[in-house]
Amino acid sequence: MLKRIISIVVVGSLLAGCQTLSTASPQVELNGIRKNTCKPGNYTRQFSEGSADTLYNAQSIGAAGFLIDNYIIAYRCAADDVAEGRAFFDVNTFLLATAAATGVAFGLNETEIIGLGVAAATSRGGSQYFAPKEKASVFTDALIALRCVKREATGSSLLAGYPTADQIRIYEAREKLVTNPQVRYFALVENSLGEINTIVRRRLSNVGNDDFSSILAEINQIGQNKNAAEGKANSFIQEASQKRDKSGNNALSESQAKAIAAVLEANAALELLKPQLSECVLKAKVPEVTAPKAE
Repeated sequence: MLKRIISIVVVGSLLAGCQTLSTASPQVELNGIRKNTCKPGNYTRQFSEGSADTLYNAQSIGAAGFLIDNYIIAYRCAADDVAEGRAFFDVNTFLLATAAATGVAFGLNETEIIGLGVAAATSRGGSQYFAPKEKASVFTDALIALRCVKREATGSSLLAGYPTADQIRIYEAREKLVTNPQVRYFALVENSLGEINTIVRRRLSNVGNDDFSSILAEINQIGQNKNAAEGKANSFIQEASQKRDKSGNNALSESQAKAIAAVLEANAALELLKPQLSECVLKAKVPEVTAPKAE
């Protein structure tokens, strides 16, 4: 009977570890809007914006905001699951070790006490194998990175006055527009979220082996990118100011000047946002990181 109890506890511990401490990254809702809950079941609602019925069909500023929130909720729930898995291992280890230490008082023979000791060691081994403490920190770091993405993305000056559809059409009629600013914004955000997800998968499959030399190189590169982005953004802003200046722009109507300036200012905001999001992504590896500007 005792052997059966030991087997059930040990196998149950390991199965719980498999469920809560898998090396897979959390499942993120990519189409609809996830409700702010960790309960199982139907936790999404349909996204709708104009003719778009999914976040990726819309590729807008609003869709990017929902996508960020979907990631944050998924990772918060995963962090909670890992915490529960760690507690599961710790409680089982404590109970089995205590039973082994007091086995004689309960009339257990030497073989049964040894069996309890082995079970406790197995539970400890399971805890070490699944590394719940280390893996909990992976999800915590990812949450720090994701919240950084949300802070920088929602704080972008682009949101204060991004160009309207009419202004974009006016710009396209006179200039060459590579990509709609809202689509570029969505792509920057989505790419950052995907990079954080990739970092999490790598860390979960190889916990504790970060290449810090490459991280330092990334920090320096981000610093250089910040400087370059400021230069490009200033150029866009200066050009926008010139377009708004009617005295040197008689070839443009007032609406045309405002439209072109609005798109140029959006481009400036996007240039500044790129390195900021890169810094956020790096926080999934080193949460305290802040990339200095290159001298």
